[in-house]
Order: sequence, then C-alpha cells, then structure tokens
Amino acid sequence: MRIDDKNNLYLAADQGTADKINQKFYSKYSYPWYPKEFSYVEDDDLYRKKLCQSIGDWNHERIPKKFKIWVAGCGTNQAVFTALRFPNAEVLGTDISTGSLKVCQNTANQLGITNLTLEEKSLNEPAYEGEFDYIMSTGVIHHNTDPYVTLRAISKGLKKNGVMELMVYNFYHRLLNTAFQKAVRIICRSDEQIDTESELDLTMKLVQDFPMDNILKGYLNSMKLMEESYVADALIQPIEHSYTVDSFNTMVQDSNLEVLQYCLSQFDKLNKAHWNMDLPGEAYSSLPDLDRWQVGNLMMMEHSPMLWFYVQNNDSDYRRLSEAQICQSFLETKFSKNESVRHIHRLVGDVYQKNTNKAAFPLPKRPPHQHAAKVLEAVDPNKTMGEVMDGLGLEKDFKTVNDIRLHLTISEFPYLVSTPQ
Repeated sequence: MRIDDKNNLYLAADQGTADKINQKFYSKYSYPWYPKEFSYVEDDDLYRKKLCQSIGDWNHERIPKKFKIWVAGCGTNQAVFTALRFPNAEVLGTDISTGSLKVCQNTANQLGITNLTLEEKSLNEPAYEGEFDYIMSTGVIHHNTDPYVTLRAISKGLKKNGVMELMVYNFYHRLLNTAFQKAVRIICRSDEQIDTESELDLTMKLVQDFPMDNILKGYLNSMKLMEESYVADALIQPIEHSYTVDSFNTMVQDSNLEVLQYCLSQFDKLNKAHWNMDLPGEAYSSLPDLDRWQVGNLMMMEHSPMLWFYVQNNDSDYRRLSEAQICQSFLETKFSKNESVRHIHRLVGDVYQKNTNKAAFPLPKRPPHQHAAKVLEAVDPNKTMGEVMDGLGLEKDFKTVNDIRLHLTISEFPYLVSTPQ
C-alpha cells in the first residue's frame, strides 16, 4: 500500500492498476449525472471564435473552421456538450468507463448528434499522433498513478499548432475531500482492497449526520441533496492528485507544453472567481502571469479559481501572449455584439425533448460586471475598444481592461465578437 500525505493514492501502484480501478469505479458511479438540459446556438461558428478570443486571437485563425476535437476522458456528457458547441467540428470522445460511454451515446442519439464518435480507451496508452486541433481533458489526468505519463500520452495527439484545454484539481480545493477519503478508506478497507459499496454507505450516513461540529461538517452538509454519483466522485474516488499553479506549470513544462492562458470555467463564473487580485502597489500587477496566478493561488487558497488552463506545444508556431499583451491588442480591436438564439433540449423523465421556443442568447442580456455592461451598451463596430472606453471615460489600466475583456469576449461571456483585421 502506498502512503502519500498530500494526495489520495491508495493502491495506485501503477498506471494499469489505476485504469482498472477507475474503469470499475466510473462504470458503477457514472459521472457527471444527467444535466437538466442541453442547448446549442444557431450561430454554428460562435464558440470556435470565442475559443480563439479566449487566448487572444482576435482574427479567429488559431482554430480552423473545420477541425478535429478529442475529448479525452469524456465521462457521460462532456463530449455531447462539445459536439453541440462545435457543430462544424469532428468530435471524438474516449473514456475508460463502458457505463459512461453508454450514457453518452444514448444522450447523443436522443439529441440527433451526428458529429460525435465514442470509443472505450485508456488515456495511458498513446493512440494518436498529431491528429487534433483541440484536445479537452478536464478532471481526468489527476485520477492516474502518474499524471505526467497520462498528460504526455494525451499531448501526442495534439497537432503542432493545436490547443489543449486542461484541468486538474486545485490543492486548496481538495483538502477536506482528501482527508475524508483517507479516513473512510481506513475504516472500510478489507485485505487492502477497495470496497466502494461500504465506503459509499458510510459516506452517505456521515453526510446526513456527521458527529462533530467542524469545517468538515459544513462541507458534508452541502452534499445532502446531491446525486449519489456526485457524492461518490467527490468523496470516495480511489485515486487523485492535486496541484498549485506552480506544480501544474511544472507538469505542463515537463510534458513539452506551455501554458497559454487560464480558462474561466462555468464554475468560476458562478463563484465569481478570478486569478488576478486587487493588491496594492505595482510589484504584484507587474509580475509574469504564472507568478501572479501562483500568488493568487496561495493567498485566495480555497477561494482561488479552478486550475483550468489552455496549453500548447512548446514548438508551436504561435508565440504565447501574456495577459498584458492580449489586453493591449484587445484595445486595438473592433467588436460587434453577438446576437443569436439558443435551442434547448430539456430532460423530461429520462428522455430529452426539444423545446419548441427559442431562447435569447446570451443571457443575462447584460454582463454582471459594471464596466463591461457600460461597454456593451456603447460598443460601435466602427470604433476600437480603446476608443469606446475613452468615450466612456474609463481608465485603461491592466485590471480594468482585463476585467472588461473577460466579461465580454470569452466563451463563458459571449457578448462581443471581434472584427478580424
């Protein structure tokens, strides 16, 4: 048995063992659960443009109009969401869990998705060589004995100038989970085998009635109304690593990759979590991006954003742009408002049914950020963003510009579309 005080690596002796454990676990507790709805927008090229804008490509050239995506570790629904977002792309979803893939295929069939292929496959065995323009692997590699090996295997599938979206657990987000996982595993282990049924039974009892009034009790209380698969993934997953910005960057660099920009996820959007803090003085704001984000990781701790980043190959023909450089080019770019509509499929019983009414998009109609909302009202396709901000009397310091950029132009805030130069 391996002992690790920081991570949860019980019985994770090698990559093959990890594959077998994860296959059994996620076939029993398919995750994520069924979402209440799936949707897509009528502008079938919108999210490709938003992806480009998220990494500072205002000309929308980095990801080609016809492209290949690999969702590496797709679970029950991520490949479905991806195929709906990028209808012009050829999407491959792979997972080690037979049960998760069956759920995913059933959902895709109900929605009439035709641009998605699913395969049962381990991510620890390199299977592709330079095939994909875009690879997504979120919440996956940290469930392997050696995530470095898994990341290197996945990255082999990336084209030279491709982009990868990568997420791993934030160390400060998993302190309670890891402590609880280890305690339950000690109680329930039998002949050094993982008994997930006993573990989940004990976990559900403790979620309902934890005997001590401490910070763990508050966390367990938040689980009371969650689906069983969510509780299982959060609290009894057999293998997991967690990282800080610094250790994440080390793993990326050792895999011949480099961090491009952070990806503001739907969860960070909900929690209003951003990497850049409002600290006094010039020293912090002038730090290189990764140092600045690491400071945020250390100071915000459990309130820091998820470790969710865009990365690229070290030998890419595209030079990495800093946030400051992206903000400068943002000021020099012209934009128009995104005006589209959304089609929705809602879960009725165990079947997704299409709503006959179209929904306005994006929603809400105004971004939550005060300055971004003013800019949205004033945007003029004949004026650069700098000229628009000058007309509103807004300061063009880094934090103000970056906040406006993030709240108007990226995938989670799809309000503005740039006009290629």
